[in-house]
Amino acid sequence: KQQNRVVELRLRINENGQPIEIQIKQSSGISSLDQRVLQAARQSKFKPYKVNGRAVTVVVDFPVQLKLSRSR
Repeated sequence: KQQNRVVELRLRINENGQPIEIQIKQSSGISSLDQRVLQAARQSKFKPYKVNGRAVTVVVDFPVQLKLSRSR
């Protein structure tokens, strides 16, 4: 059986492309999954957002789609 879940994060990403603040905007409904998505986001590096050629801090909403399958 396969299930799809979505976790939506709100990330504040600094001018170096590092997430400096992460919030769960929408939970998957499974706490352990949410925590794993948060952990992966904390370890991620993003391309810096630039305005007029200068990197700036930005806030983005980031949906993560998960496909869960249980094999027996």
